[in-house]
Amino acid sequence: MKCRTPGQFVLLLVALSLTWAQTSQSSRKISSAHRTEPPQSSTAAKTTTLPPVPVFKDIAQQAGLTVSHLSSNEKRYVVESMSGGIGLFDCDNDGKLDIVMVNGSTVDRYRAGGDLMVTLYHQDADLKFTDITHKAGLTRKGWGMGVAVADFDNDGLLDLYVTGYGGNVLYRNKGNCTF
Repeated sequence: MKCRTPGQFVLLLVALSLTWAQTSQSSRKISSAHRTEPPQSSTAAKTTTLPPVPVFKDIAQQAGLTVSHLSSNEKRYVVESMSGGIGLFDCDNDGKLDIVMVNGSTVDRYRAGGDLMVTLYHQDADLKFTDITHKAGLTRKGWGMGVAVADFDNDGLLDLYVTGYGGNVLYRNKGNCTF
């Protein structure tokens, strides 16, 4: 709206001020109408129980998870900022989840041939695992970055696709956790 005279400008300013004042007053009335007073009795607070706080304990050693994740701490190159990950799957259809852990590397170690891209832990009993990486045939070296688990050939066995610097690899499950 274009004001042509000072009178119109003053009238517009007064109208806007009244609108603002009315809106401001209305919101105060609404907010005060919705206020609630705290309960006088604390009986409700006494009967309410909070859920227990979960406690996590590192049981890696007892479970047999002994390989430490390898990753570069220098961060001079983009590849050094990426590594790691895990996949949970049943590699032999025994009903227990096994763990495939993706391993990183360092620039010096990669230039010297790299490290195993993954480590496979088979679950023998409840929360007891054995490193079966070599027995399973997962011997590709490089700089692991990720893993996907799926039955790509529809044979009922879950296969592994490992991504990494220097190349990706598809491991076809032959049964009994061998690839």
